[in-house]
Amino acid sequence: MLSEGETVGFEAWVEGRDDKIRLNEYQIQHHPAEDGEPAYTECFLETIDKPFRIMIKKLLSKHIKTDTQSIAYIDGNRLGQSVWHCGNEMRSYDKAYVVQSGKSHKVALVFAALDTTDNVDEVTISQSELKTLGTIKITLKSGAFYGKRRSYHETTEFVVGKADEKSKKFCMSVGATEPVEQTDLSCNSYSFEPHKGKKLRRHNFIFKYRPRIALVQRRIIDEPEEQTPLPESRPPKRKRASTVIDLVDSDVEGEISAVKEEEEEEEDIKPSTTAKRVRYLEDQLKKLASENKRLRQGGSRDEDTIDLTLDDD
Repeated sequence: MLSEGETVGFEAWVEGRDDKIRLNEYQIQHHPAEDGEPAYTECFLETIDKPFRIMIKKLLSKHIKTDTQSIAYIDGNRLGQSVWHCGNEMRSYDKAYVVQSGKSHKVALVFAALDTTDNVDEVTISQSELKTLGTIKITLKSGAFYGKRRSYHETTEFVVGKADEKSKKFCMSVGATEPVEQTDLSCNSYSFEPHKGKKLRRHNFIFKYRPRIALVQRRIIDEPEEQTPLPESRPPKRKRASTVIDLVDSDVEGEISAVKEEEEEEEDIKPSTTAKRVRYLEDQLKKLASENKRLRQGGSRDEDTIDLTLDDD
């Protein structure tokens, strides 16, 4: 995401710690400063299941000539402050310091599903914590760093516990992974003096991170529906050797039917001839059926020709 307005010149994004591939951002929106609050840019962020890092960069083309205080928050908890002198182009947050079992550890950042419950008595995460759950926030403020001294790294508290599943669907938080015990947390530290009045520049970046399934369900991601495959067409049945005889049978039946229709329409024309013709054709049909049956049983074909015509008397 890019800052806009009076604070133009900054870019923030989240990427895989190891592969350096940026995470997908959706519905990027910029909001101007209002009621004493700084301008901010926000978007939805698709999570990954690997360690990640938060990146913030100055666009050199904007010639930002002041120091900038950058503070990152995860799920409402402060992750740490970056000392960003005017000559530095980029800063990153790829780790946190936590206290586990009374010992200090350096940990990587990873998205993790949060436990939920429908039992109110088991809920340990408050409604105020739920409001900032699922967010990464970066605040920027112009000013000057001074008074270098030795201090200690900040420690972070990650949100843990159980949330009400009715209040937060697809609940996620940022957790710690790959802990490495630290015996020395000392580091260089500076004091910061923000600019005053119109010289002060402030901007916030807010990432609302969600798993892909949540983004699809809320129609933030348009995912094409699965196409139902068409049923496979059945191959045509193989014709038997007796097809020719069967077709002849059908022709005879059609001929008889036609004769009967002709008989109904022309009862006054040669009634005796018509009846005689019908009886003859029925006899021929019986002979054909008998021949068909004999051939199917392995017999040889009768060489005598079966005449399906009958001259009128």
